[in-house]
Amino acid sequence: MVAYMLLCNHIPIYGYLIGTNDYEGHHVFDIWYRNTSEVKPTAITGDMHSINKANFAILHWFGLCFEPHFTDLNRQLQVLYCTREPSMSDSARRAN
Repeated sequence: MVAYMLLCNHIPIYGYLIGTNDYEGHHVFDIWYRNTSEVKPTAITGDMHSINKANFAILHWFGLCFEPHFTDLNRQLQVLYCTREPSMSDSARRAN
């Protein structure tokens, strides 16, 4: 068993146990949704173990930003998908 924790500024605000063979990416939404504390994060980060395509969509649908740490950004850019032209994104418009 492994403790799976939701941290906010390095302070654990919610957690539960998962099996050592469980894929962490399957628990990203669950730990945010089950959070019973008064602290409600608006952005979720994680390492490469937190990434799956469903997490980006589900967290976006619930109004959260999913901001994982990519260890090999060039590899991830090869499989990047967008629902609209990248130049139309909010961050691209702010940069201009």
